[in-house]
Amino acid sequence: MAPPSIAIGRRRQRSRRRPASHARQDAAGCDRGRGRGRREEAQRSRVQDREAGRHRDHPDRCLWRHLAAAGRRDRGARRRRAAHPHLQGVQAGGAEGRARQTHLPDRPDRVVVIAGPCSVESETQILEAARLVKEAGAQCLRGGVVKYRSSPYSGWEGLGSTDTESLKRGLALIVKAGREFGMPTVVEILDPGDVPVYEDAGVDCIQVGEPNSKNQALLNRLRTTTLPVIHKRGNSLDTEAYLLWVERMMTGGKENVILCERGIASATRYTRNTLDVGSIAAFHYQLSGLPVAVDASHGTGIRDLVHPATLAGIMAGASVVLVEAHPNPLIAKSDGFQGLFPEQLRALVRAARETWELRRRLDREYQPSAVLERGYMARMQADRERLFRS
Repeated sequence: MAPPSIAIGRRRQRSRRRPASHARQDAAGCDRGRGRGRREEAQRSRVQDREAGRHRDHPDRCLWRHLAAAGRRDRGARRRRAAHPHLQGVQAGGAEGRARQTHLPDRPDRVVVIAGPCSVESETQILEAARLVKEAGAQCLRGGVVKYRSSPYSGWEGLGSTDTESLKRGLALIVKAGREFGMPTVVEILDPGDVPVYEDAGVDCIQVGEPNSKNQALLNRLRTTTLPVIHKRGNSLDTEAYLLWVERMMTGGKENVILCERGIASATRYTRNTLDVGSIAAFHYQLSGLPVAVDASHGTGIRDLVHPATLAGIMAGASVVLVEAHPNPLIAKSDGFQGLFPEQLRALVRAARETWELRRRLDREYQPSAVLERGYMARMQADRERLFRS
C-alpha cells in the first residue's frame, strides 16, 4: 500500500474542481442534466424490478462493488506516477500491463471472507453450511458444483458434473442458500460454454480454479461477463506468467478481477502446496493494483495450518480470504481434510478482522525504497569519501 502522503482517495480527488469558463460550465450543466435523467430512469427500473421480484441484490453485494472498483483505472494515476519515482515506468494501460498497473486504487475498508464447503453435496448440506458461514461473520458463500479431478478414480465430481440440467440444479441450490442468508455466492467454473448458465442462475462471482488458470478458451470467454472473477494462480506459474494469464481476461476491458494466491509446487511434502506469501506482498505493494486474495485451505491442505497461514497472507497484503468450511468435515465428499470445523471458522473470521486492522495501522510505517533513493543518490559521492576513506 502506498504511504499516506501519496494515497489519494477518489473522494478527495472529486472534491477538487478544476477552473473552467462559464461557457464550459453551462455545457457541462447540460450533460449533467442528461445524466440525471438517465440515473432517474435507471432508478425507476430498479424499483420496478424489485416490486416484480426480479431484484436479486444482497445486503453485502456492495463488497463486490467495492472490490470491482478496486480494479478500475484511477483518474489520478498518471499525475501521481509522474510525481513519485517509484511509480515511474509503470504502464498506463492499453493492450499490455493491465494486470500489472500500479494505480493506487481505493482499497476495501474491511477484509472480505469467502467461506463454504469444497462442494455442494445436497440442499440440506449447503443450507446448513450457509448458516454457519453467516453466523461466523463471513460475508460471502462459496461452493463447487462441478469439481475438477486430476484422476478419473478420485470419485466425487460434484452435483453438476453429469449434464447441463444437473449443473443448473446444483447452481440453484447454492444461489438459494446465498439468498436465504443474504450472502453473495462464489462458484468455480470449468467449461467456457457454461458462462451463460452461471449468469442466468444468479451466481454473483465466478472463480477460475488452479487447474484452469491457463485455460485460454475459458479466460477469453470471461472477458465478456460482467461478473467479478477470482483467478487462482497456477501452482507452476511464476508471478510474471500468472499476471500475463490474468491480463488475457482484461485485454477486452474487463477490470473487476481479483488475484488469488493458493500455493505453488515446491520440494516440501508435508503441506499440499507452498503458500507463496512473498508473492502476495509483491502483488499488493509492487506489481498490481488489483485486490489480492489468499486461499490457505489449498495453500496448506491441513486444516490446523489454515488459520496461521491465512493471517500471514493478510499481513502480506491480502484483502480477501478464501477458506473451506463444512458442517462436519469428517463426512465431506471432497477435501474434508482441509475444511474447517464451524468453531475454527468463527475463530478465523475474528482473527482475520483483527489482523486486517493491525496491518492497516502498520502500513503507515511502510516506505517504498524508491521514495528515499533520490536523496541518498545525491550524497553517494560524499558518502564514499566519508565511509571508505583509508
